[in-house]
Amino acid sequence: MPNWCTNTLTFPTREEFDSFIRNYGKGSRRFSYQWLIPEPKTQEECEEKYVLHNDEEREAAHLGKDAGWFNWYEWRWDHWGCKWDAICDREDDFIDEGTLSIYFSSPWCEPFRVYKKMAELGIEFSYTWEIEGGSQGSGGGKSDDGTLLCYENALPEDEVIPEEISPANDGNSTNKNVDFPGGIPF
Repeated sequence: MPNWCTNTLTFPTREEFDSFIRNYGKGSRRFSYQWLIPEPKTQEECEEKYVLHNDEEREAAHLGKDAGWFNWYEWRWDHWGCKWDAICDREDDFIDEGTLSIYFSSPWCEPFRVYKKMAELGIEFSYTWEIEGGSQGSGGGKSDDGTLLCYENALPEDEVIPEEISPANDGNSTNKNVDFPGGIPF
């Protein structure tokens, strides 16, 4: 059972919110990372390193013999930054048009690679996250001219995340750690 991370995506204007839902959600009311970074549907469109060729490879990946051809676990970590798609608790509160926000949960951490992709696509947004009500960490960020700006609130002293594995410094991104005193600036 994972520690749950609650996430809120907020858009600065009605136009940006509506454009995101229309262009990426294709009318869906249920947010999914697939909107931005879809999983491969066939073995032919999948990168070779995520293809499972036999039962031994399936067992080595701890996915079991029934996993099929796709190592979804590694692919999702590498492309989304977490192992499962967005989890929404109630169908009527995923997307809140009043606050121009989308609410969802993710296991263990925020889907930072999804946020990074949104920034790269030029989508204007801010986000916040907290793990287990903030007791295991919290933070947020915003898009800024194609770059994802991130901040992380202090964790309890004995639970410091080393900089080299912090999502904002994942080694594969151009993210910047930025402190936003008083909250996100929009």
